[in-house]
Amino acid sequence: MSAGSGFLAEFATLMGSAAVFALVARQALSFRKWSSQTSLFRGLETLTEPWLVPVRRHLPRLRGIDLSPWVAAAMAAGLTVVLRVLLSRGSS
Repeated sequence: MSAGSGFLAEFATLMGSAAVFALVARQALSFRKWSSQTSLFRGLETLTEPWLVPVRRHLPRLRGIDLSPWVAAAMAAGLTVVLRVLLSRGSS
């Protein structure tokens, strides 16, 4: 077992979890009227917008509801699982 592959798998999990958390937090905060005025929301917007723009380009709105944060969070979680499997495959 390579020491580097365990670290990389854990790092991939940490980054994937952080991405999912940021996307879900942004979606949850977007329902508040004051959210666009807070630095927390602006920071989350800066971090998550690069993930959301391509998803919005291909995903139509469903009766005016923006589902792109949930789709992007699911994609980030799926990518995290794939990375964990690929990184752990070499460590056996």
